[in-house]
Amino acid sequence: MKAQLQLMESTMVLFVFFFMLMIALVVYNNVQENRLESMQERFDEQRAVMVAEKIVSLPDLQCTNHNVATKNCFSIQKFTPFIQEVQDNAGYYREEFGRVKINVTLVYPVPAQRPAFFASQVNRNLVDFSAASEETTTFYFPLLLRDERFEVEQHYFGWLIVEAYT
Repeated sequence: MKAQLQLMESTMVLFVFFFMLMIALVVYNNVQENRLESMQERFDEQRAVMVAEKIVSLPDLQCTNHNVATKNCFSIQKFTPFIQEVQDNAGYYREEFGRVKINVTLVYPVPAQRPAFFASQVNRNLVDFSAASEETTTFYFPLLLRDERFEVEQHYFGWLIVEAYT
């Protein structure tokens, strides 16, 4: 009888030990899962920033003054040819940028006579390799937009909006 009680006691101790071990594993799993989600969010944000840096440094869009690029400046007249270039070489640009949607928004000043590219709306797509059902990470990058149609160039403030799809 005493041996049977010791056996039951040992069994209960083992049961409690394994139960506590299971709780510890569940807690550890939740901590790791939260950590991975946090790392994934940071990675997505970095990817959006990298795409924004690529777009801003494209000579196809940059403002130039005597062949010298102006930092964080896009020439509005270069948007339409760039969009056509992206459509003609979609495979290259999809590989270069990944699954993103890139918009340019005209913010200030909104003149009575907008530049032709923004005639219908102040928010225009440059690149759209998006998938509607996926989550996005959005990055906003301030830009100077130059309209070179006039003798005295017109300058506007705008946003480069990069939505990176995960």
